[in-house]
Amino acid sequence: MSACGFGIDGGGTRSRIKIFALPGKEILYQGEGGSTNIYGAEMKTVLANLRQLIAQGCERAGVSLRELACGCLGTAGLGRPKERGPFEAFFQSYLQCPVKLCNDGEILLVGSLESTQGYCLIGGTGSLALARNAAGEVLRAGGLGYMISDEGSACWIGWEAVKRALRSVEGRDLPTGMLPDLCAFFGVDQGDAFVPLFHHHFQKAQVAASAALVLQAAEAGDPLALDIAEKAAGELCALLESVVARMPLEAPRAALSGGVIENSAFLRRELMDLLHRRLPELVLVTGGGDALEGACILARKMLSRS
Repeated sequence: MSACGFGIDGGGTRSRIKIFALPGKEILYQGEGGSTNIYGAEMKTVLANLRQLIAQGCERAGVSLRELACGCLGTAGLGRPKERGPFEAFFQSYLQCPVKLCNDGEILLVGSLESTQGYCLIGGTGSLALARNAAGEVLRAGGLGYMISDEGSACWIGWEAVKRALRSVEGRDLPTGMLPDLCAFFGVDQGDAFVPLFHHHFQKAQVAASAALVLQAAEAGDPLALDIAEKAAGELCALLESVVARMPLEAPRAALSGGVIENSAFLRRELMDLLHRRLPELVLVTGGGDALEGACILARKMLSRS
């Protein structure tokens, strides 16, 4: 067997791997394994999952670890040097090939655009914008988690809806009919019950899931929901504006991805209108992308550097 490479799209609950032949793009194996995200599991578990994912992939592809000539792991947090340390040590001891370590937004950008240069805006449970140039330099806006960032994301939309619906009851915000639906969604009988729920039992995934309710209310014309959705579109637009301003690129393209953008026609229209007006030079690519293929593209790039 000739040399081969691998790409890994690391997730909080599951990770995907693809092993491919070199040269070319023949797929030898594609499969899944456990979390390789340090925010989804303890480091010991993450590294064990990573080892199993690669070993199992090689076994099923019919190749040995020594035949791996390049690789790429994209998962949350690896854009920060301090968090790359344990992964760098792992790959240095486990494999004998160069491995690109980057965050999951970077592999999504590359996979969506099928290019190593461009922009990416992600509006999902969280939010993030990235810019990447041909030299491999990456700039980020947002993406610091729901406690201090993630503006315009599903979690932000749900959280804003609860806060502002409670304000509305007191006459301090726009009128809304969302509060009974929000209470039913979160399983509470009245507004005051959100206090212990959010202080002691806050679940990011649950709050993010409530965004669908808010965006449906916006479609139906609820004044408060409309305002939240419009502000969410503005926040997402601002994320992309930030990276475009700080890293100008020639013939710029931007990939738009994430459930908030893909699943809400209302918010998507608002966002696209803002982007066309504020960033008219951008070619927008929608419909999601293959982050796993992005990891494979970046893995192949490691060959030219080694």
